[in-house]
Amino acid sequence: MALRLRRRPVLQDPADGERAPILQRARDAYVQANGRATPMYGLAAALAMAVPLILGTMTGHGAQGSMIALGAYLVALRAPEGPYGTRARDLAVGVLVVAVGSGIGGLLSERTWLPVLVVPPLVALGTAIPRIGPTAGLAVLLSAVRPPSDVLLIGVLELIGGLLVTVLLLAPWPARRLRPLNTALSETADAVAEALDAVAQEIGAPDAALLDDVDVTDPDLRAITRIPDWEAKRRAASEALTTARATYGLYRSGRGRQDPTRPERLIEGLARVLHETVTLQAVLEATRNYPPDRAWEEETQTAIWALAARLRLISGAIASGGQAPLGREESAAVRRMGRAAEHIRRAGLAGDEDLVAVALIGQVRRSVDRIAGEVARTRRITAGGLRIGVAPPRLPETLDP
Repeated sequence: MALRLRRRPVLQDPADGERAPILQRARDAYVQANGRATPMYGLAAALAMAVPLILGTMTGHGAQGSMIALGAYLVALRAPEGPYGTRARDLAVGVLVVAVGSGIGGLLSERTWLPVLVVPPLVALGTAIPRIGPTAGLAVLLSAVRPPSDVLLIGVLELIGGLLVTVLLLAPWPARRLRPLNTALSETADAVAEALDAVAQEIGAPDAALLDDVDVTDPDLRAITRIPDWEAKRRAASEALTTARATYGLYRSGRGRQDPTRPERLIEGLARVLHETVTLQAVLEATRNYPPDRAWEEETQTAIWALAARLRLISGAIASGGQAPLGREESAAVRRMGRAAEHIRRAGLAGDEDLVAVALIGQVRRSVDRIAGEVARTRRITAGGLRIGVAPPRLPETLDP
């Protein structure tokens, strides 16, 4: 039996609180936000250190090769995360810190007691300011413990090493730099579509209070016996929009006001869809007190589902880089819903329908039309491609992220 009377709390599917399997929990702990661990980082860092050492040994300049490898190692220690622009800025700060730190350490190498006074404050500063990190303290310390030598040459060699590892780490990213943004935009479109689905499933739905006393253990059966929680879906969509805006902010190369880019217009379009969905849900809730005919409810439900399906097509096109189809721009279901609403309006003018219900249905129609218009504009933005111009790495105005 898939149904049984409630006797004790029963865990439902994982989305409702069921404890995930051990392997899944381990994977969730391993996978990082906006990406996953990749061997590319270790390979690039290893090459940046191995190549100078090998070439230095072969040419008889082992000391110079080791300085270049040391600079690459210190910059690679930062392990930057995030999109292309964020990594480039983090690595640029690292290269600058290594070059300056090695020069300061070289100046301190003539007096062994000076590093004792300088290095601890640098370590504390790196702990307080994540953009500096341990790089500054290590660069100064490793330069200070070496015998006195050409300070400028050491700084230049370590600068070369830092630039080498930076180039290797950033080499594959121009072609894949929009992947985190595309993922965030795709998830946002899916979340807004789920909010629309939640609104549609509440139309004409019977009171589900009787099912609250019954546990449904079959996940497939739960999907058809439990109406999605509108508030939960709305919050999830709002959080997805916040995440998308934060992810997009990492890609902005300038600080001045410019014309909105396609991703920015897409995010704002999805936000308007969600805002109008909130209005639509409130109006539909009010129509429960003035129930129209069954045919109008069915047409409205179908139209909202059709709009949610179009958002999912947009999500698939974003996630696939434009490879998935977008479907047609206009929706026949929305047109049928409009004709049904017009029929009720005329019946209200003739005195055959409650005027309050007619007014509410007119508001529902306008909300659906506005959502359809925003979805169509979002589709056109997606069809044109989501592009962001490539700008040179920009140092942050502050070292505090």
